[in-house]
Amino acid sequence: MFKVLLKKQFLELNKFYYQNTKTGQRRSKKSAVTQVILFAFIMLIVAASFFAVSMGLVSAFHPVGLDWLYFFIMALLSVMFGAFGSVFNTYASLYKPSDNDLLFSLPIKTDTIIAARLVSVYLMGLMYEALVIVPALVVYWIKADAGIIGFIIQFAMIFVIGLLVLAISVALGYVVALLSSKIKSKAFISVISSVLILVLYYFIYFKAQNMISAVAENSAYYAGKIKDSTFFFYHLGNGMAGDIKSLLISCSLILLLCVIVCAVLRKSFFKLSTENAHTK
Repeated sequence: MFKVLLKKQFLELNKFYYQNTKTGQRRSKKSAVTQVILFAFIMLIVAASFFAVSMGLVSAFHPVGLDWLYFFIMALLSVMFGAFGSVFNTYASLYKPSDNDLLFSLPIKTDTIIAARLVSVYLMGLMYEALVIVPALVVYWIKADAGIIGFIIQFAMIFVIGLLVLAISVALGYVVALLSSKIKSKAFISVISSVLILVLYYFIYFKAQNMISAVAENSAYYAGKIKDSTFFFYHLGNGMAGDIKSLLISCSLILLLCVIVCAVLRKSFFKLSTENAHTK
């Protein structure tokens, strides 16, 4: 049953490409191919832009031994991009599928439904996160000697960071679902949540730009401040740079956060899903 639910989630994720969301009609083959090509082109442009950013940062930080600072910045950007890129899909995937009533009436464990939906949310976040972290890693592998162990660790961290993106996305989706259950207007919730998320995204985005510029200009000064004030992301960056202790700390915290978020989701999933099924 899990495989069937997972297949259904994948079809829903890709529904935009083969179905017109406004009319509900199936797209022509030409239109579907055009949508796929357009999406791939946009993703390529985004990845190329982060590749260019990574080239500048690694050239500034690697020669002075601040590899952890490079990974700190790129990991932070990847988490931000992954979480905010997939958050619009998270609420709909977890709580708003049109077949909720049918699934809940069948002898299917709630945990199975949750697991299938979490996989789809994870993959969506992973896709957006990879647009940032993969170019960053490729640049680092070109410019620096990561070694076999470093390569394995950094490659594996793509998927570990994806878990962090998942936890944040699910938490944001939970907040939207909670608000939606209190306000019985789907349109109102969609507009308000979209505006708030976009405002927050652009605020963080422009702050990140200023931070990157400032850090690049005075890396030694800001490295000390970042190390003292951002415990988790410091250890995440330091772990990706090869420090095993920091790697274990950051991975443990990510797994702990995932466990907490999933526990909250499991406890509230059925109630919020049924309540949100009646929002208009």
